[in-house]
Amino acid sequence: METLLKNLSYALKFRTAKILAQRDPVYILQMGRVGSTSIVTAISQAYQVIRLNIPVYHSHYLANYDKVAERARKDLQNPEWALADIEQVDKTISQNLLTRLINNQPIKIVSLVRDPVARNVSAFFFAFSQFVPDWKAHEAHNLLSANSLNMIFESKRHFIQTAFNWFDEQIKDALKLDVYAVPFDKTRGWQVYKKGKVELLVLRMEDLHRTGEDTLRKFLHLPCLKMVKVNTGEEREAYELYRRFLTHPISQEYLEMTYATKLARHFYTEAEIQQFIQHWRNPKG
Repeated sequence: METLLKNLSYALKFRTAKILAQRDPVYILQMGRVGSTSIVTAISQAYQVIRLNIPVYHSHYLANYDKVAERARKDLQNPEWALADIEQVDKTISQNLLTRLINNQPIKIVSLVRDPVARNVSAFFFAFSQFVPDWKAHEAHNLLSANSLNMIFESKRHFIQTAFNWFDEQIKDALKLDVYAVPFDKTRGWQVYKKGKVELLVLRMEDLHRTGEDTLRKFLHLPCLKMVKVNTGEEREAYELYRRFLTHPISQEYLEMTYATKLARHFYTEAEIQQFIQHWRNPKG
């Protein structure tokens, strides 16, 4: 009898979860290297649990492709891979989303932000072979010291503009939704922005495992959603170079430039920004 009651309870919960779950496609749109793989995996698995085949799209860009490409060409010695991804993935998903927008259909978007310097560092080493195609030869001749890596990193000032301007160029320009017009709740670490039938949830990567799970459950009506930690091989084969880089302080000038952006100021408190600066100026080595 007890087993029967447990089975009935599970069946009821399963049926309720399936009924309540939102049925529209989910779009994970973000600037890259902000922890989105964990979000995609958690949402996809939650829909699998309740046996709903809901598309979960993952993309970086909706608009201003020429600007993105121009910056990539200025900083990357081998930008073809990054630009091919835009053509093959981002434009297809963008067309899908914008078609729903034109047809006045509901659109659910999840986006993330991260300490801008941490994001820039992660993006740099994730695509290191595109910045320095012959890096293995340099490494074999001991030419990639922590100081050398830092100089290369700080010299790449074009590609980071895509991240700094991401919400204006990808969300505001494409969807006419201005996140900077509405204060971000820095205490709870997330905010929902709405315009027409578009709903955009912005989460801070630093708060994902504190509030992300509950926030996503409510936003998507998925009570079974569980956050998962996904190891994406963050810096790939250049991981040892990444670790070496972290032993060297980033210049005050670079930090002040980055943390003066409205991206940093909108999503992080002054105290948090100062903590970030202390972290990057005083590496533990």
